[in-house]
Amino acid sequence: LVYSLARTAGEVAPIRLVLVGVAVSAILRAATNYLVYTAPQEAAVRQATFWMLGGLSGAEGSDVLFPLIVLAGSAVLLYLLAMPLNAMMMGDSSAVTLGVNINLVRKILIADSALLTASAVSVSGCIGFVGLVVPHVTRLISRTNDNRIVMPMSALLGAVFILWADAFARCAFGAVELPIGIVTAFIGAPFFMFLMIRSGYGGEKA
Repeated sequence: LVYSLARTAGEVAPIRLVLVGVAVSAILRAATNYLVYTAPQEAAVRQATFWMLGGLSGAEGSDVLFPLIVLAGSAVLLYLLAMPLNAMMMGDSSAVTLGVNINLVRKILIADSALLTASAVSVSGCIGFVGLVVPHVTRLISRTNDNRIVMPMSALLGAVFILWADAFARCAFGAVELPIGIVTAFIGAPFFMFLMIRSGYGGEKA
């Protein structure tokens, strides 16, 4: 839906894709909030709210199988697309000159990202800012923009970040367990703003 609405003259500009995604997300979140608000059972409302903010407490070992299969297939696909992604980081015109079909690559990436996100959210709920912050941290640590290194390293650092956030959410306030989404938002949002300010809102220095 987002991709279809973001298309103009057969092409999809990244900034338009982001803006349309924000708008569609706001509409669907409003619909979700309406369903939660009108739910007849208070316990169900609390459980749904906890899931919307993210957490690992309700996940079981059997729940990991499907996300693991999706992750394995996506890892192979993303590694094969690492070089075209490297070319696209230099700009669309440069990538096209190098023979990259940018529209096809974007379609594949959007479909794969949606499947990866859906498989994770179905188990853990909505945990934000991990994908926004961890890749930037990975680039700062590895000092490279090569996606053959950045993507697998981001996956590992993202997993470590989630584990530490989960440990903090379980232990920091005694018997009260916070949703992980609250912890990652408090950590991720200020750090992301710092990265934006540091790069002059253009991304050149980051």
